[in-house]
Amino acid sequence: MFGHKPSAVDRVVQRTPRRLDSVAAGALLLGMGNWLSMSLFNFDAVKAVAGTKGVSGRAAYGALGAAALYGTVRGSRRVAG
Repeated sequence: MFGHKPSAVDRVVQRTPRRLDSVAAGALLLGMGNWLSMSLFNFDAVKAVAGTKGVSGRAAYGALGAAALYGTVRGSRRVAG
């Protein structure tokens, strides 16, 4: 009689990609490109642009890691659902 009301998690997983998804996808592409350049040319683009000693280098690597974590969690919830 009454439809099942989706939970907050269901609504997030089922929604169309929005800004956060686009930002995470862009960061994942940059991270993949960085790993590809490291494997083919032994060149770390993040290190060249932001450095590794300062806050900017750590923030860049942290943003790439957070995007990977977000993409993994979001993808696993879509597959499970």
